[in-house]
Amino acid sequence: MRMMPVRKYNAKPMQVKRQASDLKHFTAPLKGLSLSTALTPGDPLTAPILSNWVLEEDKITLRPGTFKVFTDTGGFPVETIVPFYGFPSAKVAATNGKLVHMTGLLLEDGFANNDWSWTSFVNLGTQPYTLMANGSDGVWSWDGASAIVKETITFTGNAWFNQDHIQIVMTHQNRVWFADRDNLTVYYLPIQQKSGEVKQLPVNQLFKRGGTIRAMYTWSIDGGAGMDDRLVIFSSNNECAIYQGSNPDDINGDFGLVGVYRFDSPMSKHSVVQYGGDLYVLISTGLVPMSTMLRAEGEKLGKSDQNVVTLFTELSTPYRGRNGWSVQLDYSTGRMICNLPQGAPNRYRQLVRKMPTNYFVEWADVPARCWQWLDDQMFFGDDKGNIFEMHPRYLSDNNLPIHVDIQFAWSNFKTPALKQFKMIRPYILTDGEPTPYVDIRTDYDTSPPFNRPDLAFTVEGAEWDIAPWDTSNWAAGVRSVVRWNGVAGRGSVGAARIAADLIGTQFSVSGVDVVFESGSIMG
Repeated sequence: MRMMPVRKYNAKPMQVKRQASDLKHFTAPLKGLSLSTALTPGDPLTAPILSNWVLEEDKITLRPGTFKVFTDTGGFPVETIVPFYGFPSAKVAATNGKLVHMTGLLLEDGFANNDWSWTSFVNLGTQPYTLMANGSDGVWSWDGASAIVKETITFTGNAWFNQDHIQIVMTHQNRVWFADRDNLTVYYLPIQQKSGEVKQLPVNQLFKRGGTIRAMYTWSIDGGAGMDDRLVIFSSNNECAIYQGSNPDDINGDFGLVGVYRFDSPMSKHSVVQYGGDLYVLISTGLVPMSTMLRAEGEKLGKSDQNVVTLFTELSTPYRGRNGWSVQLDYSTGRMICNLPQGAPNRYRQLVRKMPTNYFVEWADVPARCWQWLDDQMFFGDDKGNIFEMHPRYLSDNNLPIHVDIQFAWSNFKTPALKQFKMIRPYILTDGEPTPYVDIRTDYDTSPPFNRPDLAFTVEGAEWDIAPWDTSNWAAGVRSVVRWNGVAGRGSVGAARIAADLIGTQFSVSGVDVVFESGSIMG
């Protein structure tokens, strides 16, 4: 309390109360992860640590949990999950030189490579197939049941062609296209045929830097299949050729070269995906739209991934040659999952982009070597012969806790003065009784929180027709929990930190309040 002067003679000075503490509210980081502000105050809607969350319109929520749905007894890595999109749908695991149906049925073994490229195909008899190739064992077709057949692919008069070395297969304009592991050329079959003699579309004269074909994809400019779809061919030495047209036999007429461009190559043949009217390519610096790369032409590739470019390059530099680089669109949620290997078995990280925005979160403790989407579900295979389903209905990682962690953006709270942080009030929504760690980090300290408060959460409800009537608690559903928690921290900048180990409970954070006292520049 301080005394205010008055102008009246002999008047009693007025007593004015001064607020000892200030309060500042932070909304949940709805703009996602930002490593560019890890050591500086940044956008309060971003976070330098954001692990195992998904972004929603008004809060961040625990990521989907996982549940094991298949195990191969050999315990070798599942390197590809090959889907069949006919009826009924099905999938096989490529592991230990085998293709194994999820029922345990062995389709075929003796393969030299488990890294398969695949495409859906319907022939003139309207029979759906999945065509696949691995770069060592030729081209195979699968009818979705037990029939898997090696197709005969020939190229008359070319002794250097080896059908077993075909490593990429895709469909474009009603034709099946191939690329092998040896040559800078692509091959194509007649319309709606899955075997027979191929013709070639040589691109060695276009790719001046040499190398091999890294990836191929159909780019639908309008977001749907049509005559304007483009054939995009990526080399391993940072070049890309784009063709447009429907008849490659008419190379100087209907089918023509759009252009040749130079920028970073895809990380693998599984690193290109279409979203809307654009292709997204996983390169060493992030997930970049083709339209952006064509404009940039090897220069600065835009700002779409600037907040997470450090994490991409941190892993792409030492581990670029490792298996596991891929990008998979979850068509059910619109999330783009970028899979990043870390150089050791079952050590992978995922940077997940909320489409169509450029907002990312990081997922940890998901040992995914490969991903696949089928029947509105996401599946991944690990390095121990297991396949897991990922879905929000699973509130654990195969009955183990999911560790979530968030550190809000650094803030100087509108003054460079030193501050004493007193209390934090998180806004949490849950249907269980978790006990999160809540703390304040100061002066760019990113060490884990150690203050676990005693929060009052909802009581778990009773099971219908099992618990005693009139004596058991009713299930309350998701409920907001808002409670002050004492913290202790001193510094010129601060950031709230929340972590929790969650199992069997929903958990969301919509924001935090921070109470602090400001001092002088010196304290």
